[in-house]
Amino acid sequence: MIGKYLKPIPIISFVATCVGIVTIISTTNRIKPIESEEQVMTETPQPIEEYQYMLKEHNGKLGVFEQDKKEPYMLLDVNIETLPKIDIIQLKQGLKIKDKQELNDRIEDFSS
Repeated sequence: MIGKYLKPIPIISFVATCVGIVTIISTTNRIKPIESEEQVMTETPQPIEEYQYMLKEHNGKLGVFEQDKKEPYMLLDVNIETLPKIDIIQLKQGLKIKDKQELNDRIEDFSS
C-alpha cells in the first residue's frame, strides 16, 4: 500500500540529502564554548561610551575615579582580594559607571 505513494530514489540521493541536512543543522546551531573568565569579561559586556566614574583596583582597595583621572577621588575600605574572582578581574580592568546612582548601587554591592 505504501509503495503506491512512495517512489524509490537512488541511495546516493538519499545520503546526499541527509548529509546536507546534518551540515545545515550543525553549522546553524554551533555554540562557542567559554574558555575562561577573562574571555567572559572581555567579550560579554557592552562598553559604556559616556561615563562619569570608574571603579578600579587601587593598591588592593576599591578606588572610585572620576572620568579620565589617574588618582582616585575616593578610596573605599574594601579589600578586593576578598571579592569573587570575576569581580577582581573586572576591577583590575576598570568598571565604567554612567552616573551617581549607578555608582552608589555598585559601591553598595561591593561593600556588602
